[in-house]
Order: sequence, then C-alpha cells, then structure tokens
Amino acid sequence: MFDKKFLTATFERAIKTFVQTFLALAGTDAAGWITVNQTASIKVAGSAALLSILTSFGSSSFGKTGPSLAGESTETELVVVPAPAKKAAAAKKKSN
Repeated sequence: MFDKKFLTATFERAIKTFVQTFLALAGTDAAGWITVNQTASIKVAGSAALLSILTSFGSSSFGKTGPSLAGESTETELVVVPAPAKKAAAAKKKSN
C-alpha cells in the first residue's frame, strides 16, 4: 500500500498544498485583504501540507491504490486496443 509511487504522489500533493497555501496568504496580504507576516504564512502552509499527508494516509484504504478518495490510482493502466481484422486476399482466377 505505501509503495514508492504512493509516497511520491502523497508528497507531491503536500508540496502543492504548501505552495498554494503560502501563495494564497501572501497574495491576500499583498492585496490588503488580511495582514499576515511571512512566518505565520509558512506555519499555516506547513500545517496544510501536514494535513494533506495525513489525509492521504487516511484515505489510502479507500478506492484504488492512490492517495485520493476520488479513486486515483498510482498503478499504470494498460489499455489494449485490438488491431483491425485483416481481410482475406481475393483468390486470383486462372485464365486458361
């Protein structure tokens, strides 16, 4: 369950969550909507990343093999497309 692909997907989600949260806080501070210093932004973003990791581990027993409740899978899915059937060659008539 906690193979390399699962852990890679989990930490990728955590990094995305950290960056998104940090940039959201920095953006709202820059726009003047809220006032938050950089240290607080890092703490909140770190907390969000930690919650992302815990959620991924908690949801690992649901759905497929990925860290998502939505059925995301870390397995490579092989899709086999059958080749079109070949037509039999027409028999050549011998002219005598």
